[in-house]
Amino acid sequence: MNGSGSSSEDKHQNGYQVAIDIKDDCCIYKVPMKLRNINNDAYTPQIVSIGPYHHDQEKWDDKQSKKEWKWDDMQKRKKIYQEEFLKNNSEKDKIKDFVKEEEQRIRDCYEAKFDFGSDEFIEMVLVDAVFIIELFLRYHHDKDDTRDFVLSKPWLSNAIKLDLQLLENQLPFYVLERLYMLAYGSSTGESFLTLSCKFFGYKEPGEEAKKIKHFVDLRRHTMLVGVEIDPELPKSPGGKIEDLPSAVKLHESGVKFKSVKNKDAVKPGESRRKCKLDKEKSLLKIEFGKREDSCIPRLRADVLKIPHLKIEDDTECLFRNLMALEQCHYPFETHICNYIDLMDALINTSKDVDLLVDNGIISNCVGDHDSIKAMFNRLCLEVTPSTSCYDHICDGLKKHHGKWWNRTKATLISVYFENLWRGTGTVAATILVLLTLLQTIQRFYPELFTRPK
Repeated sequence: MNGSGSSSEDKHQNGYQVAIDIKDDCCIYKVPMKLRNINNDAYTPQIVSIGPYHHDQEKWDDKQSKKEWKWDDMQKRKKIYQEEFLKNNSEKDKIKDFVKEEEQRIRDCYEAKFDFGSDEFIEMVLVDAVFIIELFLRYHHDKDDTRDFVLSKPWLSNAIKLDLQLLENQLPFYVLERLYMLAYGSSTGESFLTLSCKFFGYKEPGEEAKKIKHFVDLRRHTMLVGVEIDPELPKSPGGKIEDLPSAVKLHESGVKFKSVKNKDAVKPGESRRKCKLDKEKSLLKIEFGKREDSCIPRLRADVLKIPHLKIEDDTECLFRNLMALEQCHYPFETHICNYIDLMDALINTSKDVDLLVDNGIISNCVGDHDSIKAMFNRLCLEVTPSTSCYDHICDGLKKHHGKWWNRTKATLISVYFENLWRGTGTVAATILVLLTLLQTIQRFYPELFTRPK
């Protein structure tokens, strides 16, 4: 693709044969309008523009005058970073030559064509790339006594961190990595991938790092590590989950919900050289099976294990951009979309959210539970997921819910054995009834209790 304006998904759906060429590097897309119309702000940078899609946005954005931090403020900050970078670096000529040589390939990384002249395009890439590299290095070496202007303002650095994870706001990862190596080599002691993961707060994806195309793709790779995808899973659209009972209904049929602690985020002070995602605790690793903590097989409950998810103000934005990437670049491997689709199926009302929160699966940092319900119910609008990697789990849940005995057993347990005291009372009452029954039978049929001579 040379910025033809159509996504890979559109080409597949229209029956075109897409020839895969080694020079075909398209990976940074304009978000489809059907997705943007649902939540435009989720795909639009608010503080810093990176790459050509939103370059010089301050010239046409009427909202800029109302913002506390304006685009031109960040452009000035970029220039400051660039001046310090060039002043302290002897490889500036090699850096600029590299961008010149790679100009066409960099342009090919974008779905759309741009009218920027060669000099303007090269300068834009250099300024934005230097800003990102310098920001990551300053974050890596950050000390309280010499704090950077941006890093000293948490609200600003968090806003920039979010902007750098928007699909339209990207530079090719290989460009950043190469410029970093030309400028610093191994003198910093860390790879650019490590600096990136440290800045965003998640662990390195290991061998998958070779396939990373940009920061949104990096985030997707970190979420997929440790998730076992069936290689024979059909690569076709139309994988939306249907007729799956909600979390409350499944709970009423005896399904137990268990939270699995997610190790996706890097803890402060943790070694970055060992930043590999725990394969057992990836966010997308959902499992369904029998609970093994009961010595009586018939009493073993079916358990749905879901990794812990913390819902914050930027959660919807991050998920939307990941899903947009999959819709455009991975139309038949929409594993993030499948995950959201499953969560959407489980959450129909605020009571479903209550259940998941009570079981430690969701942490609510945004307020009322209705907002979480609304978020999941809206995330899959206008999204076409591929065949779900959770089909086998959904089939198991449907079969479990469809058995009348499971619902009856769950009702009996919830009514008569909800807690220790009620369970003890139920057992005592049952024993009392049995003794009374035996006494009554003995009274009317004493011969049954008399040993024959």
